[in-house]
Amino acid sequence: MIREIVLAGGVFYLLINGIQFAQNQSVGGEALVIGIIYLAGVGAFWFREEEPLKKWEYLVVWVAVLLFVVYGVLHYGGML
Repeated sequence: MIREIVLAGGVFYLLINGIQFAQNQSVGGEALVIGIIYLAGVGAFWFREEEPLKKWEYLVVWVAVLLFVVYGVLHYGGML
């Protein structure tokens, strides 16, 4: 079930990325790099076994949480 959700999220994110590129071509390089990275991540989740997949899921969730914290601190400090 997790694999299908990650795949659906990847397709949705790539759709949003494509819409952003259609509206503003200056983000073309970013759209390409993000798309490749996301497809690699989805592929890694899709073809891995369940036990290593759980470890990577936890890692990705905590990295996302820490990135939100860093963003919040930078925004609160006036750097963003």
